[in-house]
Amino acid sequence: MAFINTAPYPQGANTKQVEVLAANANTPVDVFVAPAGNFSVCTDILVSTDDTAAQTIQLIIHDGTIGYVFGTVTLPATSGTGAGVPPVNMMSVFNPANSLSNSLIYTDENGNRQLMLKASEKIQFNILAMTAAKKCHIRSFGRDF
Repeated sequence: MAFINTAPYPQGANTKQVEVLAANANTPVDVFVAPAGNFSVCTDILVSTDDTAAQTIQLIIHDGTIGYVFGTVTLPATSGTGAGVPPVNMMSVFNPANSLSNSLIYTDENGNRQLMLKASEKIQFNILAMTAAKKCHIRSFGRDF
């Protein structure tokens, strides 16, 4: 591989919106995808739900062949849809003391947590269970380089 002696400048924004229905619970869904040929940085993943029960979400990095679970987060009931319950930014819920989370998510010079993905890798969420007729909304933000 040839050495490129230039700074990696962002080529554009990378955003994705996903709605997960109760019928799709326990099936990984893509929430952020790095395009082929580029690496990407995911900066925020906002999650809301109208479920009246808390949800357990697995965070997965998929390399194109295998999905690796690298964290599990509990999403509070009615996050982002209930009075006084804000949506959850999944990038901020990782415990930096957790060695696995700390090795995957880095903090930039401004204190923002970010996750780098190589070309064609993706972040997936697997919601382990959801109340019937409820849904979860996911919106991711990042940059492609």
